[in-house]
Amino acid sequence: MNNKIESERDGMKKGINIKNVIVSLVFLIIGIGMLLFVLFVVLPAMTHNAEVCTLEVEAVVIENEPYWTTTGDGESVRRYRQIGEYTVDNKKITLTITDQKTDPVPEGTKITLWVNPDNPYNFINSREINLIDIVVPIAIPIGIMLFGVLDLVFNLKKEQ
Repeated sequence: MNNKIESERDGMKKGINIKNVIVSLVFLIIGIGMLLFVLFVVLPAMTHNAEVCTLEVEAVVIENEPYWTTTGDGESVRRYRQIGEYTVDNKKITLTITDQKTDPVPEGTKITLWVNPDNPYNFINSREINLIDIVVPIAIPIGIMLFGVLDLVFNLKKEQ
């Protein structure tokens, strides 16, 4: 009797595993959504900041703010944010420069920043947009989409 059931199972055609297809489609949709977000929000924001932050100022480090963060391998590392001060239109502005450093920057060190003349609280550390700044945000969603497509193709071929 068991042989008959097993032979019937072996002879039956397997259907598509809908769970695997749904998971593949979810990865594909998430990847597409992330790519659209990068293309229509992240990259324009990067170029916008480089376009509007045109005023070069010298900020002076007045303090180093320590904090703890975790590296990729789970190790805790102490880093420092610099509290900087600069003047625009006779207005002294104090803010945190988010350039992560493993060692404190000596107080009084000058750092060049690019400031938006219309909003002097808006600044960037560099006006250059490197290739890596564009490739990485685009590559991650493409990798997720590729995983979804390959998984979908693999699941569909496996079922045939």
